[in-house]
Amino acid sequence: MPERLGQSDIMAVVVANKPAIVKCVSEQKKQQPGLTGKLVMRWTIQTSGRTTGVAVRSEEFKKTYMANCISGLIKSWSFPKHKKQGEPIDFPFTF
Repeated sequence: MPERLGQSDIMAVVVANKPAIVKCVSEQKKQQPGLTGKLVMRWTIQTSGRTTGVAVRSEEFKKTYMANCISGLIKSWSFPKHKKQGEPIDFPFTF
């Protein structure tokens, strides 16, 4: 079991869930065609691999379907188990 998670461990989980993320963005774009930007999400990965403290950091997207949709996805993700819990992650989703 690794001491802590690396950036590559985090990216692997995000990339594995990309189809679902794209679906969240597509639904938002149906309501707002031409929407572009960066949605920054924050979460903490517990040593069990579960996520906690999922929050939207981008003020302009806080109340959007897309932010709620991606928040729900992140809450269901499982990361590799590790020994030391790291700091919260601020992760940008660019669309």
